[in-house]
Amino acid sequence: MSEYQYYEFRAVDRPLTSTQLEEVRAFSTRATITSVSFQNEYHWGDFKGNPQKFVEKYFDAHVYLANWGTRVLMFGFPHSVIDVGAIKAYFEHDSASVVVSADRVVMSWDIGNEAEWTEDGEGWMDRLLPLRQMILRGDCRALYLGWLLGVQDESAEDDDGEPAVPNGLNDLPEPLADLVEFLEIDADLVEAAAETSGPAAATDYAAELQQWITNLPDTRKTESLLALMEGRAMEVEGQLRLEFLRLRAKVETSPAARANRRTAGQLRKRAAELCAVRENAEREAAERNRREKEARQLIARNAELDALATRVPATWAEIEAKVQSRSPTQHKEALARLGDLCELAQRDGHLDSFRGRLRSLLATHGKKASFVKRACIFLDPT
Repeated sequence: MSEYQYYEFRAVDRPLTSTQLEEVRAFSTRATITSVSFQNEYHWGDFKGNPQKFVEKYFDAHVYLANWGTRVLMFGFPHSVIDVGAIKAYFEHDSASVVVSADRVVMSWDIGNEAEWTEDGEGWMDRLLPLRQMILRGDCRALYLGWLLGVQDESAEDDDGEPAVPNGLNDLPEPLADLVEFLEIDADLVEAAAETSGPAAATDYAAELQQWITNLPDTRKTESLLALMEGRAMEVEGQLRLEFLRLRAKVETSPAARANRRTAGQLRKRAAELCAVRENAEREAAERNRREKEARQLIARNAELDALATRVPATWAEIEAKVQSRSPTQHKEALARLGDLCELAQRDGHLDSFRGRLRSLLATHGKKASFVKRACIFLDPT
């Protein structure tokens, strides 16, 4: 199998400058490069750059797939819009990492060589990119699902405690469902994790937000408007939203809340239990469907045999005509008709009559050895 690697980078907050474009082009002569994207497939050779450094310096998102099973998703953010201390618990195993530089925070999730082999990376960036905005808006579900990846691949130890469980794991919107698919997180594990997740948090807090903005110092409002006019809209929104969400966040402090936190081992065990329940239900459903299908087939077959019962003499005559032919195809069709008559005789208790008629037919056409040999099976259909 030939090698396949897919690299895509996307700029969201601001396009690359002309200088940055020239720097990026120096890493590839074949890639499709614009001021907001870098896209390339490799069937030999490799990407000359460092994806993490690319996200730190040029882009805001990165998707990578290889046909030997590796997949990587990476998001970069301005340092000022991410509360690293609040999210670091989601990045404490090998499959998920967060790197903090002077002015950037880079989050990444990585499947080693265990994902399904693929040679089609296009489209994943568009499906996963909305997650970055969700993270900026304080939605931690993508971070928690990334932590679950470590539970699945066992880079999280059995006694490792889970981070805060975000609400809304029971009802994943499309980008989060796409993340589960991309990282190939086991559905039973997601279901186990969601058992302690509440309903999706309400996002309609316009009145609270308006009051908070009203109370902001005039100097802060002026600074924000200046940054907005300088083209730093995403950064301004992220900073203000982060401050607002910090103020309205509810911190778990009660012993009862802490007691509800599970370990990686408990989640794996619960996922195995759910898997067993699901597989048992699937087996029961398959068996039920099999029985129902057989019942429908029996009803249909009995209807066919009822119709055959009204034309038994004509069917024997048809068989006689086909046996007289020298055509192997006609003989095969005659054997099929004999099978139908045999089944009808078994159902209705007329086997002796059927066998007598068959013996007479075989005696008449005894020279057709091949047909006679195959037809003799109906003399003892048991």
